[in-house]
Amino acid sequence: MTKLFHRLSTRIVLEILLAVAVSAAIYAGANAALTRFFQQYATEPAVFRRLSDRHFQDLQRFADENHLVSTDGKPFTQWNDRYHYVSLMIIRQNEALCYNSFVSYNMTYTEEDQEHFYWGSKVLPTYEYRLRLADETCKVYFSGYFDQAYTSLRKGICAGLFLISFVAGFYLLFQKHIRYIEEMEQNVSSLCSKNFSRQIPIRGSTELSTLAANINHLGDTIQLLLLLTEDAKLKQKEQFVKSIAHDIRTPLTVVIGYLELLSKGYAGSPESAALFIDRALEKTNHIRRLTDDLFAFEENCRTLPLDTYNGQELLAQVSSSINNFLTSNRFRLDYADRTGGPFRMRANITLLMRLIDNICANIVKHGSPSQPVELTASVEEGFLVLRESNAVLRKTVKTAAGDSGYGLVICEDVMSALGGSVSHGTEDGRFCIVLRFPILPGRE
Repeated sequence: MTKLFHRLSTRIVLEILLAVAVSAAIYAGANAALTRFFQQYATEPAVFRRLSDRHFQDLQRFADENHLVSTDGKPFTQWNDRYHYVSLMIIRQNEALCYNSFVSYNMTYTEEDQEHFYWGSKVLPTYEYRLRLADETCKVYFSGYFDQAYTSLRKGICAGLFLISFVAGFYLLFQKHIRYIEEMEQNVSSLCSKNFSRQIPIRGSTELSTLAANINHLGDTIQLLLLLTEDAKLKQKEQFVKSIAHDIRTPLTVVIGYLELLSKGYAGSPESAALFIDRALEKTNHIRRLTDDLFAFEENCRTLPLDTYNGQELLAQVSSSINNFLTSNRFRLDYADRTGGPFRMRANITLLMRLIDNICANIVKHGSPSQPVELTASVEEGFLVLRESNAVLRKTVKTAAGDSGYGLVICEDVMSALGGSVSHGTEDGRFCIVLRFPILPGRE
């Protein structure tokens, strides 16, 4: 029972019932007050006479429009049914009763009845009129409870008060829920702007308070995830810098070695000195390319456009470039095309060549030329899948996987710019990298 009371729907139903009860009390009070007012107003002599005259004029118009005669009884009943609060007696000139809503037809009236007629326990004023019919003029005695003429007005006012009081009462009762929901909306907006200092106060034990607690918990969780993400980014940057430092250190050591040989005069002949200078210059250019990649690669990935290519032709160029690079470095490539037919894909040649250079450089740096490099191309679930596998040179599986260096970082960024994905790892002493390029739907 307590759990049911704490439900929001139960609270709302109780608030509705309370608003209805208050509105009903207002309706009853207003109805009683208006009833007394109209009774007092209609019984004032001047008002009573004016209302009596007005209703008699309506009766006269009714008789003229329907050409009534003194023998017509039913039409008078119809008129009296419409104005049920009017009591009248219609008498012919020969003192015979034509219509009487005061007394029964088997009763007669006395001279005293000409002054006052009794209806219930009240004595009402009675006025005499002359009713012109088609065949003669009749005497009419008119009286009634004319406050009933304002019944529709009274009910309309009471209904309006009931509706206004119900809406106002329910709004006031429900306003606290609205304000609570507005606080939640403001808190969610703060979460969207990464402002986590704001908390929703927990009020009551309804579904709204549970929702507020969940929103607060969500804010705390998002804040924690952002902190973890920032920490992961810092670690990634640290690893990135370490990879760059490692890749730059190798050619830099070579340059320093050649310069030391030259400075100590160990070159021997001018030809050897020129060879040392050329090799040092080559390694220096390699360092410059690495630093250029470091500062410009991310921007290039965002700005270079993607074009639509014939997938088979592009794949042939890629495999040919890989084969030429590996052959020039004493590696052998075993290539298998299992795509099964023509297809289209979107790519950027500059990014694709950068991807090939980094993959091949990683093979030459870490791979063993004693075993062939295996490259397989296939189409799987809307993607062109390239699988490359090579033996690792004098390194354990763990070392090869963790020492892939800056080249694989570039590969991941390029694949992200091309809308694809990359994964890599080592298995049975072989390093493996899988590239997934999205292809366009439909075959050419």
